[in-house]
Amino acid sequence: MRVTIFQVSRNHENMIRPAVRISSFLTRLFSFVLVLTTVLTGRPGLTAEETTYRPAQRHAIALDGTWKLATRDNTWRNVVVPIAITDRNRLILQKAFLLDGKDRGRKLLLSSPGLNYSGVIRINDQIITGLPGGAVPFSTVIEPEYVNFGAENTVQVELDNRYDARTTLPLRHRPLGWSPANGLVRPVTLTVLPDAGLEKVDVHTSWQPEKNSARLVAEVTVRQYHPLPDSLGENAEYTLEVSVITGTRRRDRLTVQEGPFPLASGARRMLDIPLTLPRPALWSPENPARYPVTVRLLHGEQVLDEKKLSAGVRSIALEEGYFVLNGRRYEIRGVDWISSLDGLGGQKLADEITRVITKIKSLGANTVRVVGSPPHPQFVEKCSEKGLFVLAEIPVYYATERHFRQKEFTEKALGAISAMVRAARNQPAILAWGLAIDAQDTAPASRDWLEKAATRARSLDDRPVYLVTRSPDFSAISDIPDFFIRDVIAMPADAGLPAVLSGKPVLPLLGAFVNMSAISREGNTRERRFFEAEELQADELLRQLRALSSREQHAGYVLHALQDWRGDQPFLA
Repeated sequence: MRVTIFQVSRNHENMIRPAVRISSFLTRLFSFVLVLTTVLTGRPGLTAEETTYRPAQRHAIALDGTWKLATRDNTWRNVVVPIAITDRNRLILQKAFLLDGKDRGRKLLLSSPGLNYSGVIRINDQIITGLPGGAVPFSTVIEPEYVNFGAENTVQVELDNRYDARTTLPLRHRPLGWSPANGLVRPVTLTVLPDAGLEKVDVHTSWQPEKNSARLVAEVTVRQYHPLPDSLGENAEYTLEVSVITGTRRRDRLTVQEGPFPLASGARRMLDIPLTLPRPALWSPENPARYPVTVRLLHGEQVLDEKKLSAGVRSIALEEGYFVLNGRRYEIRGVDWISSLDGLGGQKLADEITRVITKIKSLGANTVRVVGSPPHPQFVEKCSEKGLFVLAEIPVYYATERHFRQKEFTEKALGAISAMVRAARNQPAILAWGLAIDAQDTAPASRDWLEKAATRARSLDDRPVYLVTRSPDFSAISDIPDFFIRDVIAMPADAGLPAVLSGKPVLPLLGAFVNMSAISREGNTRERRFFEAEELQADELLRQLRALSSREQHAGYVLHALQDWRGDQPFLA
């Protein structure tokens, strides 16, 4: 073995000794500063805990993928989540997952854009939250004592998919209706929460044409989820930063900061951060201009939490029976679509959304009505990106006055409106909020609920509200919604339908039933007869559109392609 001995020459020794003396002096000076700080302020100087503090940040754990499903005979089988199930009984879905030991003691957030129908969620056999019913977004904070860090955990979702005719959304009875999907129909996510984070972020815009500018306001709720080290004391302050990219150049960015401000452990703080956008590009289906917005929560120079979203600037008004978009009259060319997205996730979901929007826009439509269910968040996001208005509504379908007298039903429906509006109000694609579909809307109890529903929606967002109605005379409720969609399917478009009611637009819902039994079977295959029925439907829709276009005034229309209802989930062909 060869050993090499390094010797320090006298010259090198002479260079090292001064350096050692300087280091010793700096050490004594630093100790003196610590003592002086303690004497003058009454609290110690920076400790090792403070100098090494690194705030924990948010990170998500996707719970999609393989789950176990228990059926009625108590046998288990593997399924892939998201999943849409047609079974109308109780189901149990279960999944094992691991939590990193480094996250020990941290709170978690369990969330999903929607599960269906009702039930409870358990973590490690302990009930965490209940599901009220309906495919509406939900989230719940899980305390650290409910989970095992550095070990395996189990999440269990017990669903009750039994609908009834009195209280469920949708109701069990739905003449000419569709079969709703049940199960873990949308992605499920578990998020490890940061020390302090962005609990809620909403971005509102308003166009100011007289100033050739727009006002953007970020409404942010900040929450301290975990206490910071005691030694930080008065240093536990935060800054909120909002930045908007206004162009393609690096300097085309507006940034505003609010703070620093303190936040006690477990406390919330709500802040409104305004910005002015000069000469804004306006959003419309023909020009879906959007502004990237980043909201960050800072502790000193460190980023604790961040959220990215997009904002569109546009104004929607109703004047003299017309829609007015960005100061100009705008004709609504709408189509009905019953969602086919439940049970899809990942790339399949993205591909299907792109396919649907591309097909709808290829028809020449500028608006899609998502019939009888709150739209999928990713669908609305893509409509904002690609340029397509969305009419969003809750599944209050064919409800009678008796339903509107039941507290359980009405409160559940009001909750569905709140959840729908909160989930989608940041999106410029949302044109209006729907309150009910073909309900017994002129009865006294119905009118009372519709007034409450309209008030609830307007308290959360300033966009119009609408009502889909079949009532022969709906003038008695003309003061409640901002416009109507009049269901005139199987009726001629010129059958005395008003284009305006009390100065509000009335959009006809056009469609045509085609009875395949009326088409001769002789020499025709089933497929051939189906295509012939579609042609007959198309001819009738064209006739109705020509009759509508000949009117002196109309604000637009919505088309319903009835012949394309195939199976449990009808789709627009």
